[in-house]
Amino acid sequence: MAAQTSSSEATLGDEMTPPSLAEIHDMAGRDQTVTHITLRVLQAIPVPGNASRARFPVHVNPNDEWMMVIGERLIASTWQTFGSYLQDRTNLAKLRELSGTICINTRRILKEDHEDAPAWLESFSGPKLRWEAVGVMFLYAALGELYASSGADSRRLIGLPYWKFHAETTAMLIFSGFHVDRPFGPSNTSSKSMASAEARRRIVCQIFIADKFLATFVGRPALLTRRFCSIQLPLDLDDVALLSDKETFQRHLLRVDNDGWDMDGRLHPASVLRVRTMVALIRDEILEIGLSYVEDHSIDDIITLKGREFELYNTLPAHLIYDPALGELADADTQTFYSKHEMRLDHLLNVLLVERLLLKHGHPRTDLLRTSFEMVVLTLRLWTHKHRWAEIPGESQRLLIGYAAPAGAVLCMELVDPNPMDITVDGDLIAGEVYSRSSIIQQLSLLVGFLNAPDLSHPNSSVASGVRSVIKKVLDYVLNPTKRLQMPMGLEGFGFISDWDGFAQFGSLDNINWFSQDAGREDSSCL
Repeated sequence: MAAQTSSSEATLGDEMTPPSLAEIHDMAGRDQTVTHITLRVLQAIPVPGNASRARFPVHVNPNDEWMMVIGERLIASTWQTFGSYLQDRTNLAKLRELSGTICINTRRILKEDHEDAPAWLESFSGPKLRWEAVGVMFLYAALGELYASSGADSRRLIGLPYWKFHAETTAMLIFSGFHVDRPFGPSNTSSKSMASAEARRRIVCQIFIADKFLATFVGRPALLTRRFCSIQLPLDLDDVALLSDKETFQRHLLRVDNDGWDMDGRLHPASVLRVRTMVALIRDEILEIGLSYVEDHSIDDIITLKGREFELYNTLPAHLIYDPALGELADADTQTFYSKHEMRLDHLLNVLLVERLLLKHGHPRTDLLRTSFEMVVLTLRLWTHKHRWAEIPGESQRLLIGYAAPAGAVLCMELVDPNPMDITVDGDLIAGEVYSRSSIIQQLSLLVGFLNAPDLSHPNSSVASGVRSVIKKVLDYVLNPTKRLQMPMGLEGFGFISDWDGFAQFGSLDNINWFSQDAGREDSSCL
């Protein structure tokens, strides 16, 4: 028996040996429940004609582009290899045989030390197809359906399903051990030259960024923290280089400096991913202080974090720094503008969070207000130029929820504060806009118009309605003197959860109760 087990394991470990017919039938008949599930999965395998990259808008999240290329190749190779099994989806015997083959392939050790990207892809596709690759194919097809669908519910940015999927993704990441970056080669340099390692790092970084975004949004503990992860930045390579042959890949590596940046000054999706991961790592420290119930930090720790955040952004390669004038140029590349715009907003959100912590220690809110003003201005810039930036679909909703809402809350609180800060500075420009109390009112008025946009999908529309209601109430109070006699002076009268002291306690980021079920109902009395 032991000899048989050893022989079986040896066979499974040898990826060059194709499974025998007896092994396939044995695997297919082991668990009838699992077999039934696998048959349903195989019957739904995406068809090359239906799952096409043509279904994706031009500027869908560029960080997903390399995954789309892999998904397309997997679907093509699967139908080329197993088309005779998949053509007749009612032939359960053939599908069981295919299921057994995939199960045996999946039990074999998947080597990740391929220095050649095509060889790496071949190790889990074609005759060596694994269930993980089947999952990638469905992910590719699902993304195509998501962006092609006009249904409002297909673009949810908040809600239990999103949180559930993120939690499951994080759990699978940790279970798979991907949260620890282990070099595959004899040295760290060797591991850097492998496409498989680069792909894994991109996936880990994207999940880490999403985790910090969600934790910040609701003021809840993160599921992934730097203390229990080994986050390595992917190299600043374009997607063509990542999935090219070994020689081409090595040539591109020569154009990357010692810090991992492209020396030719080109902006790639990986460039944005690197910057946002660096920002997310600092945000992890900020959230650890802000959400902790253990007072084991000092004011110096917070000031140090603020300095590190500014140093991070100011020392980025020059071609990654946001230029306010770029958005006004007729020949500005849309994706370049948006990418720099997003990186700047991510940086500013860290600054806003640090300033929020400093409030607790008695620091003035001067920098908090300036940062919030810039965040609102930058978020609105996409909307005010929507005739030119319309190629980037759906992103305005994420910017609204993640950046404009918390920054707008700060500005609203300042407008109704009985003891406002003196922010009048002649000629002071922030993101190309004059910084003054009247400018704050103008920007919030534009934000109300943005929130009236018809393309805000449900449930995001309910959030937008809540934000719009609060801002309108604040503007009505500020601009109509008669309203000041009818409305309370306290912040709670405008829908704020607490005053500035409570705001510094780092609960829900927005500090306005516009994410509750009742918040979406507009108060017509203030219109």
